[in-house]
Amino acid sequence: TGSVGKTTTKEMLATVLAPLGNIVRTEKSQNNETGVPKTLLRIADDTAAVVVEMGMRGPGQIARLAGVALPSAGAITAIAENHIELLGSMDAIADAKGELFEAIPADGAVVLNVDEPYFDRLAGKAQARLVTTGVERDADFRANNVRATENGWEMDINGVPVFVRSASRHDVQNALFALALAVEAGVTL
Repeated sequence: TGSVGKTTTKEMLATVLAPLGNIVRTEKSQNNETGVPKTLLRIADDTAAVVVEMGMRGPGQIARLAGVALPSAGAITAIAENHIELLGSMDAIADAKGELFEAIPADGAVVLNVDEPYFDRLAGKAQARLVTTGVERDADFRANNVRATENGWEMDINGVPVFVRSASRHDVQNALFALALAVEAGVTL
């Protein structure tokens, strides 16, 4: 979940999980109380992993979706002013998104950007192991030597060369989320 970057991160994660086998993922942006169950109903015997995008329009919604999906790992991509008219403050938005971390069991993992202004507030909601990503500060998964190219972004992540085909620099962080979650699922970097 997150205010921005959910769908892009979901698509990147499904792509990098492909070596595990059949991956079920949320279609398009169907990330609400109808879309999440529709995603879960597509799980088959040969499903290796499920990538569920969760959207939020108010308090309690992520908690309800997580109660259906039962995630073992998750990421909060960013906290932004989306839905401030419904929640009233950035703190309330962070708390509503943080419901995901509260739902992940202690033997799971939560992924969070160390450069996120709400890092401490969100990290404090987690009972699971915290895996960090970042560009500006040291992190478990850090993008170094980020440079723009004609077709995207080149960087190295923990010593591994990575190319992200995107015009948006924000997708560097989305790629970090996807790679961290994929490693948690058993894909080697």
